[in-house]
Amino acid sequence: MKKHSSKVTGYNKWGYIFLLPFMLVFIVFQLIPLVNTIYNSFLKIICQD
Repeated sequence: MKKHSSKVTGYNKWGYIFLLPFMLVFIVFQLIPLVNTIYNSFLKIICQD
């Protein structure tokens, strides 16, 4: 039997490179605001007039 591990590894590398821009945009525009919102919901803010 022939081993195709190097070809499979090459496909995996290009798959991760293809997904990298999506993951960066997702983290910046979805995950950071979500974490910030959850953090602020538990933070007690006292408004002074």
